[in-house]
Amino acid sequence: MRTKDTLKNLLKILNILYSGGYVTIKGLMEEYGMKDRTASRYLNEYLPDAGFSIEKVGRKFRLANKNPEITGAIEAIENFAKEAGFYNDIKDFIKTIKQNSLSTYMKLHIENIGDYIENVNLIENAIKQKRMIKFTYDNGYEYEVKPLKIANFEGYWYLLALDEDKYKTFHLKSIKNLKFLKKSFEISLTFLEKLDNAINVWFEPDKEPFKVVLKADEWASKYLKRIPLNPTQKEIEKLPDGSIFEIKITHEMEIKRFVKSFLPQIKVIEPKWLDDKIKEEIKEYLYK
Repeated sequence: MRTKDTLKNLLKILNILYSGGYVTIKGLMEEYGMKDRTASRYLNEYLPDAGFSIEKVGRKFRLANKNPEITGAIEAIENFAKEAGFYNDIKDFIKTIKQNSLSTYMKLHIENIGDYIENVNLIENAIKQKRMIKFTYDNGYEYEVKPLKIANFEGYWYLLALDEDKYKTFHLKSIKNLKFLKKSFEISLTFLEKLDNAINVWFEPDKEPFKVVLKADEWASKYLKRIPLNPTQKEIEKLPDGSIFEIKITHEMEIKRFVKSFLPQIKVIEPKWLDDKIKEEIKEYLYK
């Protein structure tokens, strides 16, 4: 098996394990067309040799523990992929695993994607083959959409898709009666790259991004450097007690809750209207 395919399969398996799910040898054989021996190697050799602790419960394999040292193993895979020239093929998996790893280490709650892994697998195949899918949502409506990506926002799993060319996000757990359609579709690489900038469900890819400048103290600066809000984030000035950061977003709600959660360590410098709105909302809360 080619190295690229091996790494992609490893990352897919880690994606499931880090979200609290489990895998089986039979499942890997059916999903990825592996032979019994190959599937066994992924779980009994490849992952343990890379530093991941895997435990077997019956016929199911799951992650035994998650700790900060695992980040080094993930970064090693990431660096190897960059050097080998196929990082773009696996960057979405790496990003998701890093988010799951960090969330677990901090003991934050994250949905167990293993509860609806069959839907996830079907959606992954539809995305690869650029085939439309049909499903019933929890609002009672039926949708036929172009699936683009699977993303985790604030602990919840979402399908990013186009509904008659209108961008929408669907909570994965709320998707029922999922069907794989014969209808194919095309999507530009430029549009897909825009989705990498999504911070949460408020992201609007059809809108022109606007700049937000944040002032962060020393502690908050370390957080932003370790976990950038999105790829557009950059440090534009180093201060004695922190840093100034610039980031581009498409909707005020992409950043408002984040800033509020870090007050007073983070402050909005630009645009002024956003800073005023946050202050007004806090004032309303305090004196309501």
